[in-house]
Amino acid sequence: MLAWSLYFISIFFLSHLVASLRAKNYSWFFIFIFALFATPAQIDIKGSDFAPAIFVFLFNIVFEQNFSTRTLRPLALSLPLSFFFFILFTKIKKRFFS
Repeated sequence: MLAWSLYFISIFFLSHLVASLRAKNYSWFFIFIFALFATPAQIDIKGSDFAPAIFVFLFNIVFEQNFSTRTLRPLALSLPLSFFFFILFTKIKKRFFS
């Protein structure tokens, strides 16, 4: 639990640093980087251990020579959903608070 907490805090700061380089599109870059690195996936089909999906996918390709998109399925769900909620939030914010 502590490791995941530290990981999410470090992802938050990494996302902030990278997104601050693109000041005009800060929110888009921040959400993309945060969702990319924060999405968990199962390491094994039988196990209940989780790791970041992008790292599991890369390690499967490099070390196991197993090209499977099973670990990218959570990313395929979380990235579009995060952008959808971001667009929804900005529309609501513009409509009611501006």
